[in-house]
Amino acid sequence: MASYIEHFSFGRDERLNPFSVNGDITSGSHQFIYLTGRGQCSYLFPRRSVEEIVREAEKTIPAGYTQLWILEWITSVLPSAERKIKSSQNRSKENLKSERVIADHSYILLGDDKGSLGWTDNVQAANDAAKALASEMNLRIAVALLKGDLTWH
Repeated sequence: MASYIEHFSFGRDERLNPFSVNGDITSGSHQFIYLTGRGQCSYLFPRRSVEEIVREAEKTIPAGYTQLWILEWITSVLPSAERKIKSSQNRSKENLKSERVIADHSYILLGDDKGSLGWTDNVQAANDAAKALASEMNLRIAVALLKGDLTWH
């Protein structure tokens, strides 16, 4: 199970987990943050500006050697009972990048309790790769668009 950032609630009414499928929320309507060096994420919260998110983070998240990613939630992928992986999903998985991410360009795959599994610049490729990895690793995966990448020292 993922590790969550304590005390960062940002006005959410309920604990919406970025790794759980929830039929009440739609792609792009919620955001969350992820601390790369700590492997912690927040619960989902309604869309806010980067400035608002940073102000709230400054109040509740101690500085330390990490990057703070502001992510726009796209979808969650659960491990499939059917373990057959399509060739397009395998190609997408094999083409995931691990070098420097780019705001408004990188669709990041986060594995529940595994951190970043890579990124791509195409949302369909991100979804395909997430399906392949979820089945292979028996892991819940959140797909999210990077909206901000801040050094948190």
